[in-house]
This record gives sequence, structure tokens and C-alpha cells, in this order.
Amino acid sequence: MLRSTTGRVASALHRSSRQFQRPFSISKTLLALGAGTGRRTLRPQASSFPRSLTSRTPYSTTAPDATPSPKDLSDEEALARIDQVPSMGDVFRQVPKKDLSRITSAYLLICEVMLYLARPGENAPAYLSMFTNAAVPPDSEIGRARKALFDITKLATELLSAVPDSAALKNEYAPVFGLSGALDACFLAYEGPGKHGDEDLQEWTKFWSRAQPIVLEMAVMLDGMSDKVMKGIP
Repeated sequence: MLRSTTGRVASALHRSSRQFQRPFSISKTLLALGAGTGRRTLRPQASSFPRSLTSRTPYSTTAPDATPSPKDLSDEEALARIDQVPSMGDVFRQVPKKDLSRITSAYLLICEVMLYLARPGENAPAYLSMFTNAAVPPDSEIGRARKALFDITKLATELLSAVPDSAALKNEYAPVFGLSGALDACFLAYEGPGKHGDEDLQEWTKFWSRAQPIVLEMAVMLDGMSDKVMKGIP
């Protein structure tokens, strides 16, 4: 039953992540975010942020039954979609047992992060600046997105960490595991949004400024291996 559930989850993520490949590639997604493929943190685009993003509380908490392209979802629907992924964490952690399937699941989760951040299209760099730097209530759109993407990225890192050092894939995907180790260090230094009191924004900004370029680089790397990686769907 659990394995069947994981297969459905992975397949659903895979269907939506197809746009992440051809004709919707990682490089195009990075261009939407205003980034290259090297490690760099996107700089703030503006000194003030629209109130609609920093204070709005989405009215929808239910994702649609179908699996439409994330770029076609409303802001509320897209947020509901990423909100529910962390709740599947136990399913992802327990199965799959195969090392390649862990890498595949981590890749699909990283796709979710990238697709969500790139949704605003030409406004993605400005949105990413707000996502990194804006002071927002925890229940605002950005506040909830921070929590969801933090949890999704951490889950992807946990899946990669579960691959034993003795596994042959550890050498084949050595650069990916190197980046995963760098993300592990970020998570050791930061417990998550809402857990640092008065210094929460400062600590979030510090964390995401370090983690974001690593996530981008990992996405590029895994996408370059996608033909092999996607063979691990449980």
C-alpha cells in the first residue's frame, strides 16, 4: 500500500515536472529567475514590496484533483500544491528503498521548488527578492511558501543522505551528493521559518542566501542527468 502510494505521488510530480524538461528546460527556468547556472544569489530588485504579496493570506487551501501545469495555477492553487508536499514526507522517507529511486524523488522535489519560484515569469527575480528579504506574517503567501519550500528542500536532502556511502551511485553522482552535503550544513545552522524569534527574518535571509544557489546548481546538475535519473520512479 505504501509503495503504491509513493508510486502515485512520484508519478504525479513527474507529470507536472515534464515541463521542467523539454520544451521547458532548467536553463529557461533559471533565466526566468534571472540566474545563470553558476552559484550566485539573486540581488534585491526593489526596496519595497507589494502589500498583496507580503500581507495577503490565500483563501484556498485545497489543491485541485487534476495535476495541471504549475504555471497555469492561480497563486492560491500553486501555494496549496506545495503546502501538501511536506505532508507526504513519511511516505518518501520509508520508500523507495532503491538508491536511484531516492535520487529520482529528490530530483522531483527540487523540480517543485524551482517551478514554484519561477511561476511569476518575467517578475520571478523580483518575487525571489521578496521571498528572500521581505518581512511578512507567517500566514501570508510568502510566509507559507517559505515554510513549504524549506520543508521540501530539506526532504530532498534527507533522501539523498539516505543513500549509503557504499552505494555505487554515490560515485556516479558524486557532485550531486557534494551539493547535498552543502545543503545539510545549511540545515544544521537553521531550524526553519518561525523558529528564531525576533531574528527570524535575518536568519531566514542568511539561510536562503546560502541555500538558494546550491539548490539552483543541484537542479541544473540533476536535469543534465534526467534521462538516467527518471528511471528510478518507484
